[in-house]
Amino acid sequence: FGISYDAGAGKSQTYKLIASTLPNVIYIECKTFWKSKSYAKALVTACGLDDFGTTEDLVERFIDHLSSLDKPLVIIDQMDKLKDGSMDFFIDFYNDLVGHCGFLLSGVPALEKRIKRGVAMEKKGYREIYSRVGLRFIELENTSYSDVEKICKANGVEDPATIRAISKDCDGDVRRVRRLIFSHKRAS
Repeated sequence: FGISYDAGAGKSQTYKLIASTLPNVIYIECKTFWKSKSYAKALVTACGLDDFGTTEDLVERFIDHLSSLDKPLVIIDQMDKLKDGSMDFFIDFYNDLVGHCGFLLSGVPALEKRIKRGVAMEKKGYREIYSRVGLRFIELENTSYSDVEKICKANGVEDPATIRAISKDCDGDVRRVRRLIFSHKRAS
């Protein structure tokens, strides 16, 4: 499935938590400077595998590894940063692992727009990617007061007035919540 939602909503931190606590979850955070081989190396490294060989070797090693796992989940975060050729790898992964492996493609709203624009322009691979995420992207809920309150309390901020002020000032951005908590603690 696909998630395309605003920066600062806490997507990446949630994915990292999932990957660190559940078995057979592979998490990768894409970078804008990656070429196909860099992407393939990052995938095998995320699995704890050696990153030597050609791009084809790396992709095959990745797929073979996932095939050996019980109900693996691959989270490809910030996928909107990948170049078209690297995005196409997902089609091969999906085709080789359909029914065996789950995939979560995630990014900012530009990811969904890019995929839909690629479909409309009949660009190679885009219809296949969009089909494989179920022809839709899941919408997340905005950061609520309750979310901010829980983050504050988990970080030692208990004062209701301070929590209200942080919630009011954060504009729904979890990164801003973190900064405001840090500023509050530094001022205390």
